[in-house]
Amino acid sequence: MVAAAPSLVIINQSYAFIDENSTFVSVLPTSNKLSNITITSNSNIVYSIPSTFVKVDKFNTNYTVYGSAHSFNSSKNLITSTIVDDYDKNPNIGYVVNSSQAINISSQLGLPNPFVSKDLINQKITDEIEDAIAAISATNPTEKHVEIKCTFEMVLANYKCS
Repeated sequence: MVAAAPSLVIINQSYAFIDENSTFVSVLPTSNKLSNITITSNSNIVYSIPSTFVKVDKFNTNYTVYGSAHSFNSSKNLITSTIVDDYDKNPNIGYVVNSSQAINISSQLGLPNPFVSKDLINQKITDEIEDAIAAISATNPTEKHVEIKCTFEMVLANYKCS
């Protein structure tokens, strides 16, 4: 079984999304300067039922950020905060581990908690987004349209934006 989360979009420094009640929510821009940034998200969760319980086998959330190179730098804080805020609402955020070895350990009793904190996750996401935006700013003309693809999953060490 695969579950998908609602989509989130940023257009011209405003954003819109469908909330948990299937209500369209939109926030208008606070300035007349257009950023021409779009963010989309897509979440997937794979469950299994090995016997009498349900287990989350894997999950991931992908974000694609598209716009002009200039807009990425000028909207960096809004891009970052929007993605961090959206990911914080992911019901599986409490199952993120540091490394793939921790996934096997997490089912054994008597061992330390293998799961990472929300603060550590948010810092990793922020670092990945900021690094990707810095790379765009350094290697592209300001008017060129580019995209960043971010993949966040069960293993924090595998979180990447490029």
